[in-house]
Parts: sequence; C-alpha cells; structure tokens
Amino acid sequence: MSEVNQIQRKPGRALWRLCLAAFDLYAVLVLAYLALRALGGNRLWPVALLSTFAHVLLLPSLALLPLMIWLRRRWAAALLSMAGAAAVWLFGPLFISQAAPPAGMPVLVVMTANVGMAYYSPVEKFIDVLESSGADIIALQELSEAQQAAIEHDLADLYPYRALYGKPTYHVDGKGLLSKYPIVEASAPFQLWPGGNTHMRAVIDVNGTPVTVIVAHPPPPRVGDGHDMRPEVIDEIKALTEMATAGGAALLLGDFNATDQNDRYALVRSAGLIDAFRVAGWGFGVTWPAEYRLLMPPLVRIDYIWYTSHFRAVDAWVGPETGADHLPVLAKLVWQ
Repeated sequence: MSEVNQIQRKPGRALWRLCLAAFDLYAVLVLAYLALRALGGNRLWPVALLSTFAHVLLLPSLALLPLMIWLRRRWAAALLSMAGAAAVWLFGPLFISQAAPPAGMPVLVVMTANVGMAYYSPVEKFIDVLESSGADIIALQELSEAQQAAIEHDLADLYPYRALYGKPTYHVDGKGLLSKYPIVEASAPFQLWPGGNTHMRAVIDVNGTPVTVIVAHPPPPRVGDGHDMRPEVIDEIKALTEMATAGGAALLLGDFNATDQNDRYALVRSAGLIDAFRVAGWGFGVTWPAEYRLLMPPLVRIDYIWYTSHFRAVDAWVGPETGADHLPVLAKLVWQ
C-alpha cells in the first residue's frame, strides 16, 4: 500500500475508533443509570431526569447490540444486552396490539388536550380538531378567553354542556370541559396549595350514571432537590387521585408533566387508576413538545386519560395538532 493511501486511511480509522469509544461510553452510562435507578429509584434528580427520557436513552441499545456482537466486543455487548432487556421490559407492552371491543357495545370517547400557546395559531385549527375528534367528553387545560369564545360560537350545538374558564391570552390556569352529556355539577378552577396550578372537578350524567371528571394540571418538575416529587406536589397528586377514587365511576384527565417512568405516574397508578394509553394504545404515544415553531418532534408522553375500574379502555391514540405545544390524547372506553 502506498504512503498516500495510508495517510488517506488514517482519518477513517480515527473516526471509527472514536465511534467505538462513544459506543463503549454509552454502554457504561446506560448501565450506571439502570444501576442507580434500581438502587434508589428516581430520588436523585439526574436519574429522574433521565427516566423522563428513558425510551430515548435505552432504545439505541437494541440497535447497537448486534454491532457489538459482530465486532466481538464482549463486555460492551454484555452491557448493551442488559440495557436492551430493560427497554423491552419497560416499553415492550406498548407495542402489543389490543383486542377490539365486541360489536354493538356502547363506547364513551374521551379526549384531553393542553391547548396553551395556541395563541400563535389560528383559532380555527383548534376548533377543527375539537369538532372532528368525535369525543363525547373533552377536558382542556391552559384555555384562553379567545378559545373559549370560539367554542361558544362554533361548538355550542355539538357540545351543549360546557364549563369553560378561559384566561386572558395564554394562562396556565385556564380550564374547560365540553360534554355531549349533561354536566350536573362543576367547580370553578381551584388550587390545592398556595401558588400551585389549578384543577377542576365536575360530575357528568352519562345515560343516568354519574361520572366524576377531574381536569388536572400538576406543575412541571424542576431541577434540583425534590425534582418532580416535592412534598406539595406529592400531596397534590394524592388529593387528585382521592377525588377520582372517592366512589363511583371517574375520569382523571390532563397534563401531568411526567412520563410513565416518573414517580408521579407510579403514585397515580398505585391509587388504582388505569392509564388508557398503556392499556389500549400502541407505540410511545408522545405528546410533547409538539408546537411547530420548536422544529422538533414530540419526545415524551405527559398527557393522560386515567379511569377507574368501572371502565375498560378498548382504544387510545394521539390526536392531531391543535396549534399548541401538546398533542391531544383520545380513548374509547366501555363500561365494565
């Protein structure tokens, strides 16, 4: 081989060695994350932050594992096999198809949507998504006065029962509930601790059966001690789940600012509530960030339809863009 060819090959070899070093470092870091999570859960905020993006962190291991085996890098392959096993364990059930409901069974279609930041988009887009959703019950978070006015003008016939509390322009406390069934009781948005986000509670008469509906929006996590499980947030989540499980059929709908790998999710699930998308959805169901100006695809699922054991989810999916930074979530529920 000529000296010129040897010189030309050196940059390629250096790049390949750099890639292998990066793969090795990735394997070590992933194993360290899994070990810390297994030993201490999400108590450390860096671990909790990585858990939020666990699917993004772990899935590359499934692609890199065959390469490490082919290259006979045994220790890296061993580490990646553990990461791949964790990915399948945590997220594999999301890719199992669900059985369709028996024909003729009545279905309740439920939707939740954080519609904040849609003030940059035409309100017609927001209205079109709600109108074409086919939902019987729609929970809205971060509702603006302009969106409320558009609903009253364009959707009053489709949703004759409404409890709307829009705020000027964009405001986290705006809440709304639309229903094709009578709303027999509805609270104004309320806080569960001073300075916290607001929530809303209503009772809907669904063909003679009262269904409690809670429109929830716990605050986002913060970096540092406590992360997404500060004492006031724990109390807030517990209060919301207690409202939903106080008796009778209930729905807990909203933007929870947490993925299914975070402790907030475990807290809601431990109360006996059921995640519709986990049961009947397919894929990761990512809902945020979806706002088109961010020029990036949604990465995480933080919007939920939770229900009590009075229902069973038979389908769940992510809806189209409303112009906000979240995508809506919909589910078809049948009575148990």
